Amino acid sequence: MSTINKMRIICDPYAKTIEYKWYDPGEGKYVGLEEYSSELVSDKYIYATIQNRAFEILDIINRNFNRGNIGLEIDFIGNADDYGDFCRVITLYYPDSCIVCTKNSSFYWDADYVMKEIGQVCPYQDHAGKI
Repeated sequence: MSTINKMRIICDPYAKTIEYKWYDPGEGKYVGLEEYSSELVSDKYIYATIQNRAFEILDIINRNFNRGNIGLEIDFIGNADDYGDFCRVITLYYPDSCIVCTKNSSFYWDADYVMKEIGQVCPYQDHAGKI
């Protein structure tokens, strides 16, 4: 039986929201955090972006979910930019905290890619209706 704690972070870059889930070994799945159990459930950390709150989020996670630095696995669902920024904060500020972040196979496309795809499907039309 693993003593390492597990969390899932779902970062939606389009809605600018972040959802936090805790792995419940009894249920064998990730479950939502309760309001009474974590600061992360406040609007400040739900309606946020990784770029604006990564350090604060990791501080709360490390303090409350990685006590004694026994290890914490974070399953990250988001786009490549958010994942990269989040991992950089871990590397820079929490190198000795035994926090490992892995990118989930589910993800959000980066805005540049999405806009390129939209442009191919729906080419820009100027005001005269010309393509």
